[in-house]
Amino acid sequence: MPKQRRTKRTILFEEYKKKILSGEMKPGDLFPSAKTLAPSSNVSQRTATSIIRELGRIGLLSVSPGRRSVVCAPGKNPKRPRFDKPIGIISPRSDLLFVAQWRNWLVQHFREKLTEEGFESTWVPEDIKAEELKAYSGFVIAGEVFQAPKWEMLLNSGLPCVRLSFFRPYPNTVYVDYRPALDQVGLFLARQECRCVIMLTCCEREAKYAFNWFSEIGFMKTLQSYNVEEYGFQRIVITPGASKELKHLRTITSAIKEKTAFLTSSPAYTQIITELMANQKKILGADYEVISLSRAPEEPIAGGYVDLKCHEIINKMLEVLFTHQLQRKPQIGQVIAAEFYP
Repeated sequence: MPKQRRTKRTILFEEYKKKILSGEMKPGDLFPSAKTLAPSSNVSQRTATSIIRELGRIGLLSVSPGRRSVVCAPGKNPKRPRFDKPIGIISPRSDLLFVAQWRNWLVQHFREKLTEEGFESTWVPEDIKAEELKAYSGFVIAGEVFQAPKWEMLLNSGLPCVRLSFFRPYPNTVYVDYRPALDQVGLFLARQECRCVIMLTCCEREAKYAFNWFSEIGFMKTLQSYNVEEYGFQRIVITPGASKELKHLRTITSAIKEKTAFLTSSPAYTQIITELMANQKKILGADYEVISLSRAPEEPIAGGYVDLKCHEIINKMLEVLFTHQLQRKPQIGQVIAAEFYP
């Protein structure tokens, strides 16, 4: 299992980002060239170049080919459009992965990124009315299940908009393609010879959304082709700390004598499963795997997990939002492929 660690590139990037944001490096200062930065920081010139480009991309450097990069005032990137009103952030209540922490992480860091670049953002209720739109410069929908009429209303307003999508790369969306990750999960379960799959969800609504979604993108057929029949795929609603639900799960797992895979919507379930299966494994000899279907960058690694590429999502959502504002027309959807790490 790959361990989460901070690379030299990440450390160096954060160091110079902090220097610029704190004012240690002032607007107008010349930034070290890649040839100078590489040996002084003990990194390759390619790494140094990528750091300079990233600092330029987020508006902290003015980067021009053949010239030394110049430090910019935060939020004064001339390549960014300007907004004279707050950008509205909508986080829908109906989502596929209800208890997952990655969405909270995404929204928090998205707003921090906007602040760094000099933009104001504010929370907006998902039942916003048409007459209220004029108070905002644009909208970000930080969720994958949003009312179609409301989305059409936002698009028809002419304001720049962007939303997440777990379904297809529709216009003005950042589409997180989950299919490759689930294909990898299916093959991993086949290699581990798991014959029973239990999906733990926090409520019936999440269970319904997730199961239909898995069926639609072919995950259930993949499992069936490796001898995990539909009757072996169980959906169990369980809330951490709910003794009645834990008893129900214990009853089900007590009858399982084959290797089992637990699919969860959050790493928060890992400890529950580990404690539950410790005795079961001693009694029945049945082994198990735990796979988190989503994981925020700061969450601990325990078992397999699907990486939704949160940093990339933020960057691409900003790209769609800003380009829409500059060009004043709907944008082609962006695609990010989720990855599974066993």
